[in-house]
Amino acid sequence: MKFRLDITPSTSPDTITHSHNVVFLGSCFADNVGEVMKQYRFRCAVNPGGILFDAVSLSEFIISAMDPRPGKDAHVLERGGRFFSLMHHS
Repeated sequence: MKFRLDITPSTSPDTITHSHNVVFLGSCFADNVGEVMKQYRFRCAVNPGGILFDAVSLSEFIISAMDPRPGKDAHVLERGGRFFSLMHHS
């Protein structure tokens, strides 16, 4: 029985080089891959909003980050000198 395909994937014309800026968003997988890329000196932002698992949370984070209006950070709360947001991972 054969349990794998014998294929050779073609090289993508779109490659990431050290001159690119890269952002990793999502789960802990994005954290791990992003940290490895940083170790190899790529310019990366890794989960700046914390770990986000679902498409709705990712979408809301991206839309919020791109919103230039003042007061958009109303979801950031402060208690006892600590700042937090229920929209982001701890």
